[in-house]
Amino acid sequence: MLYGSHFMLGAAYTLLKGGHIRTDIFYQNWSPRRQGLIDATLYLLFFFPGMLFFLWMGWQEALHSWQILERAETTAWRPPLYPLKTVIPIAVLLVLIQGVSEFLKSLHAARTGERL
Repeated sequence: MLYGSHFMLGAAYTLLKGGHIRTDIFYQNWSPRRQGLIDATLYLLFFFPGMLFFLWMGWQEALHSWQILERAETTAWRPPLYPLKTVIPIAVLLVLIQGVSEFLKSLHAARTGERL
């Protein structure tokens, strides 16, 4: 559970550092202006709708888990799951905030031709 929380909370930092998977075969040869335009478009079409969906569903799951005080049934210890499920919408919110920053950087690159 601790590793899962740590992994999810590190997603926004990974986005900041450009560590998420990207297909660079064509991308690396494009101008910064074109890269920014493609990035901004993809953020609007895929990233934001997907993250908003994950935020909505994660919030519903966390809320339900807190309402029933959900516990794991796999061990006799029965550790509580509601704190772990609360990490999901928090992590998605952090990724969304970083996504706004990356989107603005992409817009800047599309307009000026220079990456930040």
